[in-house]
Parts: sequence; C-alpha cells; structure tokens
Amino acid sequence: MTRSSWRPARYLSILLALAACGPSLPTPIASETTGLALATTATRLASPLPRTASTACPSPGTASPAAPVEQSAFAAQLRGKGFTVERVAEASQRFLCIYGAQLRLSGRGLAPPAELQAYSYDDPALAAANARRVQPDTSVRWTESDGSEMMAQFVWVAPPHFFQAGRVLVLYTGTDQTVLATLAELLGPQFAGR
Repeated sequence: MTRSSWRPARYLSILLALAACGPSLPTPIASETTGLALATTATRLASPLPRTASTACPSPGTASPAAPVEQSAFAAQLRGKGFTVERVAEASQRFLCIYGAQLRLSGRGLAPPAELQAYSYDDPALAAANARRVQPDTSVRWTESDGSEMMAQFVWVAPPHFFQAGRVLVLYTGTDQTVLATLAELLGPQFAGR
C-alpha cells in the first residue's frame, strides 16, 4: 500500500473513532431572515437542556391569545413618555409562545423613528419563562413541541436589547439612548443584549 493510498483510510478511521467517543455536535437545521436579524441558525442540541416545567410552550389551542400590544398598558406608557406609537406589522419569534407587534416609535426627537417588537402576555409567568430562554449574549434555547432541544444564534441588524417586566417582553435592536433609557425606566434593565 502506498503512502497516498492509505491516507484516506487513516482519516476515515480517525473520524469514525472520534464519532464513537461522545455525543454528536449540534446540527444546524434552519436559517432564516427576520425583520430584526439578518440571519438565524437554529440548531438541534445533542445534549438536552435541563428540564423545567416551563420550558415548552403550551400545546396549540391551550394558550390564551396575547393581549393586543398597541392597546396594552405598555403602549400607553410609551405614549405617556411623549412617543407616537404605530403598529407596523405582526411580530413573531420562533422561541416565543405568542405573537406580538412590530411597533414604530417616533417623536421625542427620534430621527429616524425606532422600531421594536413588543409581546404582551396574558400570563406573567409565561412571559418570564420565555425571557429565560434568551441568554445574556442573545442566543436562545428552547424546547420544540416534539421535545427537541433547540438553540439559535442571530446576526442582528443592530445591537439587540431584551427587556421584560410582568406581562411585557420587548426586543429593541438599535442604539438610540432615548429609547434605551425609556425602556429601562418602564421595564427595568435589559436582561440580555449588547
């Protein structure tokens, strides 16, 4: 056997040995583009996350619909701070259990207007459980309805900032200090972001 002919066999045997040594690496299963992220890669984890009662979303049809964000106390608080609040579109993130609203904020010297995603939950415990899925670096871990443990990493269009208080969870991608200060005043300090 010549030296060049046994190299592929040697590399194959090394790869097979490495594969037998432990759990497989996470496998990317999806990439998508969203309004606030340029790309998302969702990965099925080889090692399951620690189980908690609140890891998975309720089964379809068992969760109450979310309160309309544009009519919520949060939107009223933003208006009370001098912002004009306009609903631009429905918002959704795969790792959150409800739909929200893409809101455009204007006024208070904002140029251009700022956009954020706001989710108004009927159950504060579900809002807190969804917030726990978001890691400090803004990667996300959650459980799919089939029990698969998932992780997603995002390439954001601007620095992301996650806020949550009570029934409200907000994702703002931007750097406007007026918006950040207002969100921190209304919802407390960001729990994840850059």
